[in-house]
Amino acid sequence: MHTGEICKRRISSGELYCYFKMRFYIGVGIFTRFLCLEFWELLVIPYC
Repeated sequence: MHTGEICKRRISSGELYCYFKMRFYIGVGIFTRFLCLEFWELLVIPYC
């Protein structure tokens, strides 16, 4: 779904809040996984 389509549809503030909250949590989850993988590689590779 494109942002333009979302803007065209009339969404109540509650639904919009839920949408952005969901996007935020997904972004944070991806970011933390990426950081964990980076640190894991830094910790494990030197000992191999």
